[in-house]
Amino acid sequence: MLPLSCPRTMKPLAKFSFVSVLSIVFLVLVVIYLYFSCANPHPSEDTSFYTNWIEIRWGFIESLGTFVFTFVCQHTVNLAYESLPQSIQTPQTWRKVSTYSITLATESSLAIGIFAYLTFGSQTPADVLMGYPSDLTLANIARLLLCLTMILTFPLPFLTCREMMVLILTDAHEFYHTNNLQRYNILWSLERLFVCHTVNRLIMILNVE
Repeated sequence: MLPLSCPRTMKPLAKFSFVSVLSIVFLVLVVIYLYFSCANPHPSEDTSFYTNWIEIRWGFIESLGTFVFTFVCQHTVNLAYESLPQSIQTPQTWRKVSTYSITLATESSLAIGIFAYLTFGSQTPADVLMGYPSDLTLANIARLLLCLTMILTFPLPFLTCREMMVLILTDAHEFYHTNNLQRYNILWSLERLFVCHTVNRLIMILNVE
């Protein structure tokens, strides 16, 4: 992941992102195919519709974190927008890109979740791919592609954090030299501000008394 975290922009990650998208599509197809081709390995004791699909069980609140962070992408919006070619770097194009991306992520998550739950029922594991037998070749390929997808996802937060640090330090450096500030001048200004504030408070107290 370190080489992927070194570029200053997301443009070098474009080809890797395409690989990640293909991996997700393959994961969806694998889960759907295994549902239709394999028998239910862990049938539910209660097969009623209410129990399987409507009833809220213990652990729902703990799972809300997963639901919330599934679509966390706002921290990469600026970098993703700047990675677009200049010719199409417009709000209209970005609206299409963001809409299609969120739609694809939603459909993929729903497809994997629904078909995995149809396969395992109430015994569906948190990691749906771990519910399949370890000797199932297709499931093992899906697990490897999931690992690849996660590896390609991790550099994005690093790029965002580094870009924010660069912007903050650049603004601080510009402010420092624009105002001809020095360390001792800053401390002296703070001390003067504190003394003036204290004197004003004392005057107010004496006037009240």
